[in-house]
Amino acid sequence: MTLTNEVIHKQKGYRLHIVKTEKYKTNTIVWKMKAPLSEDTVTLRGLLPHVLQSSSNAYPTTTKLRSYLDELYGAHFFVDVGKKGEQHVMSFSIELANEKFLKDQTPLLEKAIAFLKEILLQPLLEDGAFHKETVQKEKRKSTATDRVYL
Repeated sequence: MTLTNEVIHKQKGYRLHIVKTEKYKTNTIVWKMKAPLSEDTVTLRGLLPHVLQSSSNAYPTTTKLRSYLDELYGAHFFVDVGKKGEQHVMSFSIELANEKFLKDQTPLLEKAIAFLKEILLQPLLEDGAFHKETVQKEKRKSTATDRVYL
């Protein structure tokens, strides 16, 4: 069994877990948020990460958002929603090349953190609410996916 050298920094309102390894040529950042599982919010929380993943203020279309990820040497950004015990957990992950393996010293890790900040704190809004077309598109995708698994 391999042991990881995980360091946990407890901060006000969150815990930062850092796992250093020389095993991979990529860095991965995962931001998880949890809240009590509730029948009143489960549908909205299930949709929220997908709406946030589609666009933001700086990247108002999925195409622009994905083009920016391509500029980060093909970084991968994905979301997930799950249940752990009685908690509803939303995850936002970005995987990108480790800059120490690149010829130029583009600050990819710094750019990835700024990207996550943009996605989480600057969603694409329209009159103070989520962009209507984006929400509708993600609802349709969610409904289509649900039909496949029924």
